[in-house]
Amino acid sequence: MSRPAVDIELANRARTELAHAIRDFLRERTAVDSPLFDVSAKMVYGNYASARSLPLLMDLVNAKATPEQVGERLKTVGVQLGLVMNGIGWVYTLGRIQQYLDAGWPEKNVTIADDERAAEVFTWWARIVQSSRNDGHLIPGYGGASPILTTLTEDTVRDLAAAASARGPITDPATLRRAVAELDMYEFVTHAEARDGIHHHGPYPLGDGRVMLVKEFTDLQGRYMPSVTDEHRLDVSRIVIALVLRDVDIRFDIFAVYAEPENYLDQAEAVQILAGDELEPITIEQLGTIAASSVHAQRKYFLTMAGWDDQTKVTHAASQYANDFHALMLLAGYTHDEIRDLFITPFEKNAEEFFDRATGPDRMRIFEHVIGDHEPISPDFQE
Repeated sequence: MSRPAVDIELANRARTELAHAIRDFLRERTAVDSPLFDVSAKMVYGNYASARSLPLLMDLVNAKATPEQVGERLKTVGVQLGLVMNGIGWVYTLGRIQQYLDAGWPEKNVTIADDERAAEVFTWWARIVQSSRNDGHLIPGYGGASPILTTLTEDTVRDLAAAASARGPITDPATLRRAVAELDMYEFVTHAEARDGIHHHGPYPLGDGRVMLVKEFTDLQGRYMPSVTDEHRLDVSRIVIALVLRDVDIRFDIFAVYAEPENYLDQAEAVQILAGDELEPITIEQLGTIAASSVHAQRKYFLTMAGWDDQTKVTHAASQYANDFHALMLLAGYTHDEIRDLFITPFEKNAEEFFDRATGPDRMRIFEHVIGDHEPISPDFQE
C-alpha cells in the first residue's frame, strides 16, 4: 500500500492541538512522583524512543491498511486500545520537542531535518482520529470539538443500552464499584504505574436525561510488558462495562473523563458487562470475581517491579510505550510474533542511546517548556 500524502495544514493543526492539549493537561497536574520509579526519566526515555520509532509504526500499519480503514476498525467495542491514539500523539509531540530543545530551539532557529517525516506522522495520526471519532475532530475540547469522545455507531449504542436495560436494575452496586476500582488499579500497576489499557468513551445520549458511558479494560493478558508472566495475567483478555446513567454531566480531555457528580456509578440505572475475546455477557458477581483475582496479580507484579535495578526502572519504559501502540498493528492484521519482531524489538533498540539524556540533569526541561508560555510550543511545519 502506498504512503498517504502529507497534508501540511492538517499536520500543523494536529501538532498545535496536541501541544496545547498536553500543556493544559500538565498544568492541571501536580508533580508526578512514585516510590518505584524516576517518573520524569522514564517518560523522557519513552518519548525519545517514540519519536524515533513511530514513523516505523506508521509505515508498518500503512502497508496493510489506510488511516481511514484503521479509524473505522477503532469504532468497535472492546478494541485493544487503551491510550493508543492520544498516546501516540502525546509521546510523538513530546519526543520531537525534546529533540529540538536538545538542538537549541527555541533560542536558536534550528532544524533536525525531520519536517517531511514528522508531518507525515501527524497527518497519518489525524486521519485515523478523524475517522474514528463521530464528530470528525481530533481531541475533545479543542479545535471546535465538544469535550466528549464518541466513536460507536447509533446501532451499537442502541444495542448496548437495550442489553443493559434488559438486565434490570443494578442489584449489587457495591460489587460494581469495587470491581471497577480494582480493575483500574490492576491496569495502573501492571502497566508500570500508568493507565494504559483503560479506555473510556461517551457520553452517548439515550434521551430523557440518560446517557451511556462505556468503560473498557483491555490488555489484561499483556504480552509485551517486561517481566509479565501468566501469574500476572487475568483469566480474561478484556472487559467492557456500559453504564446507563441519569443526570450525570460527563466531559473528556486528552486522556481523562470527568463527571458531575463525581461518584457517577451511584447514578447508574443499568449496566451491560462483556468479557473475554468474544465479549460474552457476564454478571456483576462474575465481574467481582475476576476483579478480586486482579488484586493478587497486581501485588505480585508490584513486588517484581520493586526488585528491578535502577536502570531497568527507567529502560522498561521502552517496552511499556511500545506495548501501548501494538493495538494498531493488531488492527492492521499483524500477528503477535510479527508485532514483536517488526516493532517491539526495534522500538526497544531505538531507545538505548537516550538513557544518559533521559536521566541527566536537564530531563525536566521538556516539562518546563511545555507548561510555560512559549508559542509555538513545537516548531511549525513550513509549506
